[in-house]
Amino acid sequence: MSIRYSSLLTRWLLSLFVIAALVGSLPRAALADSWSDARSALQSLDGYLRRHSTGAGWREFLQLAALDAELKKGSAADRAPIYATLGSLNSGAPGLELPKFAPLRKALYQLTLTSRADLPAAFAAAKGQYRPVTETEVQTARKNLEQKLGALQTYLKRFPKEGPGWAEYLQLEKLTAELAKGDQADTNVLFSECLPLYTKGYHGLEMPVFAQTGHALRAYVNALAVKQNPEAAKDFDEHVAQLAEFAKKLADTPGNADTHEFGMMLGDLSAEQQIPEVVTAARRLYSEPNLHFLAKRNIVAAAMQNHIDEVAPLTDNILGTSIRGTSHTQADMFVNLRNNPYRAEFDMNLRGNVYSRTAGFNGPAVVYARGTTAIDGHKLVWLDEYGMHTANNATAAARTSTTYTGFGATRKHFKGIITNVASKRAYQSKGTAERIAASHAADRVENRLDQQAPQMVANANRDMRKNIRAPLDRWGIYPEDIDFSSTTDAVHGKVLAASSYQLGAPYPVNKVDFPGSHDIEIRVHESAINNSAFTALAGWTLTSDYVNEWYKRNKREVPEELKSDDRDWYIEFDEVHPILIAFHKDAQGQDGFDIEIRGTKWKSGAETFDEPMYIKAEYTLVKTPEGGVKAVRKNEKLTLTYPNQEEGKDSARVTNLKTLLSRRFEKIFKKEIVDEGFQLKGRLANYGKLYFRDIASDNGWLQAALGK
Repeated sequence: MSIRYSSLLTRWLLSLFVIAALVGSLPRAALADSWSDARSALQSLDGYLRRHSTGAGWREFLQLAALDAELKKGSAADRAPIYATLGSLNSGAPGLELPKFAPLRKALYQLTLTSRADLPAAFAAAKGQYRPVTETEVQTARKNLEQKLGALQTYLKRFPKEGPGWAEYLQLEKLTAELAKGDQADTNVLFSECLPLYTKGYHGLEMPVFAQTGHALRAYVNALAVKQNPEAAKDFDEHVAQLAEFAKKLADTPGNADTHEFGMMLGDLSAEQQIPEVVTAARRLYSEPNLHFLAKRNIVAAAMQNHIDEVAPLTDNILGTSIRGTSHTQADMFVNLRNNPYRAEFDMNLRGNVYSRTAGFNGPAVVYARGTTAIDGHKLVWLDEYGMHTANNATAAARTSTTYTGFGATRKHFKGIITNVASKRAYQSKGTAERIAASHAADRVENRLDQQAPQMVANANRDMRKNIRAPLDRWGIYPEDIDFSSTTDAVHGKVLAASSYQLGAPYPVNKVDFPGSHDIEIRVHESAINNSAFTALAGWTLTSDYVNEWYKRNKREVPEELKSDDRDWYIEFDEVHPILIAFHKDAQGQDGFDIEIRGTKWKSGAETFDEPMYIKAEYTLVKTPEGGVKAVRKNEKLTLTYPNQEEGKDSARVTNLKTLLSRRFEKIFKKEIVDEGFQLKGRLANYGKLYFRDIASDNGWLQAALGK
């Protein structure tokens, strides 16, 4: 739910930049080789079966002769024999669980599931292929949960002040009691009452000891729920039949489509570990990355560049001469991006000069000199799904120019002779000495970069965990598949914001080329926001106490839009679409978006309402004369929908609720939302605010360019 919607949306999108992920489809080479892979797998299995007495029976049961004939035809093959063999491989016949059959099964799925048109038949063919959960799987999941729960309880005992509060909030006593019931544990209690507590935004929930317990609880509930269901096989057959119909409908849909129900059904199959090859293919074919990000070189450089101006003592030994003096380093750290399609690479380039004043001692002779050393050091740093990294791989080059300013002697006797000899030898070896000095300076630059880079990387990773990953982990919306890429001009990223029960964008983005100068480009599909809202808010009750506590904990003033006027309030969000946003062009071709908040129960003061209500605002995106963007609400009044309405009439109670919600949400969905800019933090604090400078929305996608 957004209060200052433009500002909060911007923050959310920019946060996702740091975790942008590259999630691609199968490489072309893999598709091209799928026929040969299938033939190789068949030959391997066929050869194995021919060496065993039961092989003839297996070859007949799996219809391998017919399969071989079709695979030899390549892309002209009839799919029916292929599906027939797959059906036999998935029939559950004793022995098919052995590893020797797995390569052919996998190869045939890769061969047959290359387009959306292949999915309906694949789901239909899965009927009768239900794989029961084993007792070993249930007990393994339970033991893992007990282990994680024990570790959590031990951890909380170390904190006598905060521990009891956490134990009460997480209802560990109830969870322990349910686990004690064994297979009779109430999965509804575990799933609906205990599990959601691990992703409700409280500080600390991002810690591994909490997150691991939540993951283990989910795995155990999934396994136990299947075991407790006597109709699991029947439900599975109905499920795959529905998925076949859904897949056919989606395959016939040319544009943006609502894949929420499809994703939920796929999630159920994933949780039950059923037909994983088909589920994986469906996700690959219907779940495109739903957030794209591009940060241009200038803003990346501003975040990393640095100026060095320091004076330090200098000691060295060159050609047997002991050097002592001071060095004055004046250099700049530049950032050069490198081409890499698999991660973002940064060449940290330290360039500048080291000015020195030294005295060299060799026996009784003293040589005084001024030197200028040009340095050019390079250090590779990269960013991938696991964070920032570096290695001891710095390289440097240096060039030294020396001017002798005098010669002396440490002895009183023969001083003239000593200085003359020192002068002559110094000039004779000047070139060699300068090369050695340059080599030593390059070594010092390499050591400096190798010593300082790990701390810089550690600080960057700490800030990312604290400011970006931790808040997303608390709500359970941190993407699991993360990667980066880079070109010489920009850092690029893609992320699939979707859980195992969700899908990303149904179609790739049709990128808009933004003219002019800007720093960042963002392309977000509505599914990224709707998925995150579902994970964080579905079925949750948001109270005024929680809002006040959150702002107090974060040392911020509660916005006027959310102040309760001394009246307690709450909203229980819808379990399917708590917040629903849609990006589109309207009938007049103007860019815009709709946002709808769906609640099922409400409270304001002493009044409570069990009536569901949807509050919707429609906005047009308008470019301002100042070169920015603002959102203008289309209608004078918000649209409030009572989904249970009959015959077009509202009861007096529903009318009262509409009046109450209209008054409150008028403050939230303002008639005009002006972009107030996004103030960068940390090393970019002086870079200036970023504003939306250009924007476009259509077919579920919002695309924007941000700049100063």
